[in-house]
Amino acid sequence: MRFYCCGLLYSTDDPETYWCIEKYLMKRPSLKYFDGKKITKEIVYALFCKKNDCCKVKILRYYEDNGIVKPLKIKNLSKENAKKFLERTKTMRIRQPQCCPIKKVQNAKNIPWVYGKALDGETQVARYLDESGNRNIFKDQIWQSEIIKSTIKTYNI
Repeated sequence: MRFYCCGLLYSTDDPETYWCIEKYLMKRPSLKYFDGKKITKEIVYALFCKKNDCCKVKILRYYEDNGIVKPLKIKNLSKENAKKFLERTKTMRIRQPQCCPIKKVQNAKNIPWVYGKALDGETQVARYLDESGNRNIFKDQIWQSEIIKSTIKTYNI
């Protein structure tokens, strides 16, 4: 959800401004009918501007058509109308938790550093930098899949 207020763009996807927007689910819709359709669900987004303490509200209304929930027109309220709406519906709203839009990145605390140690002129094996052993040891034998073979190529110029 996006709001534009006081020269700033507020969004629920922006890590710097998501905390200014609150999401509410209505226990029962504030209107029963809109455009001749029965409203089954209402979601309210409220913005509290961090610059000038402005208040804006967006109301998303949904109706059901043959078992499929479809959205109706979004209603925008601002200034005094938004404050009056929030005051009037304070007992009917259930606040929904906001999650931080920053994605967590998987990381490891310790990564084993390996290098290729030469066994002979054509083969090498991955070995730990601290010389604690080869990377993959199975009962004191190196797995054949971990041995890297590279044939020597000679070129005449």
